[in-house]
Amino acid sequence: MATDRPIVLVLWSLFVILSLSYSLIQFISLLLSVYLNYLEDEVRWIHKESRLLKGISNDVDEVKILGAEIVSEAHQFWDSESNPSSITLQLNDVEADWVITTKNLANEAKSCCATFYQLRGERSYLVLNKLKPIFDLVHEIKRIKIAIHSHLQRKRIYSFDICESLTISRSKIRSLRARCKSIPLNQSRLTESFKEAAEDLIKRRMEGSIVGLEEEIGTIFSLVLVHAFLKDLSGLQLESVTERAWWTQAKEIIDETEQAILQFNGGTGSQLRWFPGFGKWIEMYNLKKKMKRISAAFVHLLDRKDSYGFKFISRSDASRSHRRPLHKADDTVISTNIRLELQSVRQTWEKVHSAVPSLCNELDSLYKIFKEAMAAEVDLYNSRYVVCSEQIKNMAQIAADSIKAQRETPPRGIDEDIEQIPLLEDIEQIKRAIVLFQRSIRLLRVEQSKEYSTSVVGLEEDIHEVVSKLIETNVNNENASTVSIVGMKGIGKTTLAKEIYYHRNIENHFAIRAWIELPREGISKAKVLLTRRGDLNETVISLRRMGDKLREISPCLLVVDKITSKEEFNLVRAAILPERADRITRILLTTRYKTVALHEERSSIFHQLRLRTKEESWELFKQMVTLQTDLQEPVVKLAEKVVGRCGGLPLAILSLGYLLSGKDVNEKELERALERINQGNNQTPWIENKEKNYGDLINEDSTGPSDCHLSYLRLFPRDFEIPARRLITLWVAEGLVSSGGDAAEKSLQELIDRNMIQVVERKPNGKPKTCRLPNSLRELFLRDNGQTTARSWSLSTTTSLDQRFGYHFDEDDKSLSQVHDFDTNYVNNVLRPRKHPLSILFFDIREGNKPGEDIGCFLHRKIAGRGFRKLKVLDLEGVFRPQLPNSIGDLIELRYLGLRWTHLQDIPSTIGKLLNLHTLDLKHTNLLTLPKTIWKLQKLQHLYLDKNHPKEFLHYAKPSSLLNLQTLRGVYLVEKSPLIDGLDKLTNLRNLKLKLQLTRAQQQNGWQGGIDKLKLLRSLKLRSIDSRNKPQNLYLGPLSTLEYVSGSFIGVRMVCSARGFPQLLVLKMWRLEALQEWEIQEQALQNLMELDIRHCQLLEVPTGLNHIKTLQKLKLKGMQEVFTATIAKNQGPIWDDISQSPIITIT
Repeated sequence: MATDRPIVLVLWSLFVILSLSYSLIQFISLLLSVYLNYLEDEVRWIHKESRLLKGISNDVDEVKILGAEIVSEAHQFWDSESNPSSITLQLNDVEADWVITTKNLANEAKSCCATFYQLRGERSYLVLNKLKPIFDLVHEIKRIKIAIHSHLQRKRIYSFDICESLTISRSKIRSLRARCKSIPLNQSRLTESFKEAAEDLIKRRMEGSIVGLEEEIGTIFSLVLVHAFLKDLSGLQLESVTERAWWTQAKEIIDETEQAILQFNGGTGSQLRWFPGFGKWIEMYNLKKKMKRISAAFVHLLDRKDSYGFKFISRSDASRSHRRPLHKADDTVISTNIRLELQSVRQTWEKVHSAVPSLCNELDSLYKIFKEAMAAEVDLYNSRYVVCSEQIKNMAQIAADSIKAQRETPPRGIDEDIEQIPLLEDIEQIKRAIVLFQRSIRLLRVEQSKEYSTSVVGLEEDIHEVVSKLIETNVNNENASTVSIVGMKGIGKTTLAKEIYYHRNIENHFAIRAWIELPREGISKAKVLLTRRGDLNETVISLRRMGDKLREISPCLLVVDKITSKEEFNLVRAAILPERADRITRILLTTRYKTVALHEERSSIFHQLRLRTKEESWELFKQMVTLQTDLQEPVVKLAEKVVGRCGGLPLAILSLGYLLSGKDVNEKELERALERINQGNNQTPWIENKEKNYGDLINEDSTGPSDCHLSYLRLFPRDFEIPARRLITLWVAEGLVSSGGDAAEKSLQELIDRNMIQVVERKPNGKPKTCRLPNSLRELFLRDNGQTTARSWSLSTTTSLDQRFGYHFDEDDKSLSQVHDFDTNYVNNVLRPRKHPLSILFFDIREGNKPGEDIGCFLHRKIAGRGFRKLKVLDLEGVFRPQLPNSIGDLIELRYLGLRWTHLQDIPSTIGKLLNLHTLDLKHTNLLTLPKTIWKLQKLQHLYLDKNHPKEFLHYAKPSSLLNLQTLRGVYLVEKSPLIDGLDKLTNLRNLKLKLQLTRAQQQNGWQGGIDKLKLLRSLKLRSIDSRNKPQNLYLGPLSTLEYVSGSFIGVRMVCSARGFPQLLVLKMWRLEALQEWEIQEQALQNLMELDIRHCQLLEVPTGLNHIKTLQKLKLKGMQEVFTATIAKNQGPIWDDISQSPIITIT
């Protein structure tokens, strides 16, 4: 036993030592764990900084990559001749070094945070084994914090702004690219629960049910503003990682604050029933502790936005017309109430303490800052407007209540200064809240930019139409499951698809969206960009996984880009669509081939893209290339000519932007661009489009337009803007269409849809007004015909046009002297191979009498020689006073005689012998009278007169002899005019334009009765004047289109009464200089679809716009800024009761 005692003692000692060691280890481990928890705030600070630093680093890398891509794309067009390097991010050595340090710091901070959370997550007894890593971590945390502070201090010292440089670079990139990468922030991630909880807490403070939270309430004032700011950012396309990182941090602060308030409202006080006072104290303590951390995080959030200098920008885009309704408040009432509140407070406080006036001044200053900030965002959707005004009122009310409480408190018999300490503390708390609120207002701004994504120009209506098709077919569950965007290479199909993919209405309607772009390797390598509604991040998944997603979520939108064949589309569809998914899925595909778009006629809709107009092309160019404001007119004209040579193709305009980017746009550079614009890779899209379509044009079995239709445009000079009216009537006169003008219009539209003809200018109703053959196509046709350049005397050497001639005269072309003098031998040589031409068109820009004399001699010789006996078209439009020989009556086959803009003073009476004449165009001539023989032209279908022809011009009119007349324009209708009683005889009229000088009785009982019988009439344009040539009242029946042009309405007030104009579809109001008020009564204009208001400078916003439920387009041009801003700002309340508000175009 004695020998066992030492062993027991040793064991017992060992046990004690081990126990103490274990306890010590546990105690040390506990201390280390507590210390790690203590470090959490430091690590959270570093984590927040790392996200912003990483954001800036990623933004710099992204902009550099985008810039390099544009440089590469530019070199594909111009090799090394272009200089788009100016768009890349330009950093000096100090800035570049700062960016490198930023990236390194972000990585180090991320690694430090990861180490911290790894160590803290380990069991406490293992922490002791990590003593060295913990001490290293503490040292690293301290080092990184110092490094970050030093890094930001360095930025302040050198006064450079990386974020501003990034914004400028993105703007330049955007000018040469469809869009920078951007992610929309969806409002569904924000709820109203925070605002409700915060306002409830503020209300309880104002009612006096809670006390002691003055400092916390001051922070909550600003956090309510932050919440409103995040709502305003919802839906914006944020292009930088830095912006999204800041947004995420702000959202985290809002969420943390909401949880703290909710726990305070339903916390431990209700649980500790036996100690309610202690429970309330615990609640208050916890809230104060949490709000202290939240307040520090919020101030840090503002500091970083201020120090980094990044901005949130709202750019005008196609979806602007679908912004959420504005929370409208009566600004006058808010202002008045606050003024009264401040005045009341000032009167009370000045008697209490000298600090009160200072506080009143602070509130005055706050309100002024608020008004200035909101005025800068007048046309943006702004949740902060109401929030700011409410919180300022709350601050003023709390101040007033504090004063009132102090004033009504009975004296306690102590020193007056001591008695006023609570009031002074309240004043200081309110001042601190005001300072924080002022700073929040200054920093939480959304700056507005008028900058469009360049390629969106001209796509506004397309966006609206395609979005409507996708949503309507989905809502109505119609069969059209596929909408296809069709057009040639480079016309903007992918750009349009992207605008639709990120459109607000699409985001809100489809729970899931997917973008599929097929690689050259085949669909097995295809990746899908997946976007969920309400999710900040987009993910990339495989086609197979996409199919699984479609089984889970609906409704869905799939965008399949660059489909080249029906087989390819069927493979994609089979890979991703589950059975019967058509009922929940809509597909938007882009393709160059109409046959692909119509692969399933029952379930497909196709949307054809057109080439841009002249105006749209110029806008594109101006956004890509910076033009000096002091450019001389000749240089501007040359630039417009260069842009015109692009044919309205966005890709060609983009290549021009590449060529001129970073250069001074001068005459030398433009001349060089003019020579090169239709060469090299710029021809590729046109070659492909010609090959794709030309087979159909030369197909004799085709019922559509033929090669002759397209080739006819080559008779016109290069860059010539051909009136659609002129082209259509020429086609009909030549017999190129068998069924008249309707078929010719259809053929023209089909060539436009095939991107073979550019619409240069459109009419207000959207139809083509002028058009032309794109220059690149013209060059291709010339090359195919063996010509390297277009000869000025004839552009047509093809078989189909060997009897058609276009004579072009240019004073600057000295090589054409023979043509100018009409040398007989020269003309005979030209015409000998084609003895009997069918069409002759003259284009002569020379001034003076020489052109008319030359052409008169030419016509006299050729008619006398019977060389023109088969002539069907003689077009002298624009030739100054051509001398028409009396022998013109011998052109018995003539169908078209164009004398527009010739300023002729007389025409021979032998014109009455042209019995086959279909079109006679006398617009912009100076004729005093019309020969009586004209009424013998019984086959005449189109008669264009000039509105300035004298009253007696049609004194001998015999309308009953022109029963085939379809167009009659420029007629001056006066009392006793034969046309008053004869209009009803012209039963084939489709197009009628009259100038009236009639009494009210004549208007009601005379000519209108005749018009009522014109059942085929499509277009009626009227101008009613009195004896002094001033506008007079005009009484009209049912109309579909009505245009008020300059001077047509001279009143100050216009009223559209109930049930007025029930069939009106289009209403235009242009340059009504006196109009100030316009009232639209309920049930007026009930079918109006398009409203176009231009240059009505005195007009106020119409009352009753909300009564027009059918409006689809609202166009505003040249209007006062306050008018357009009010329309944009109040669009939601105006049309909040219809499913889709109209698309608004402001120029």
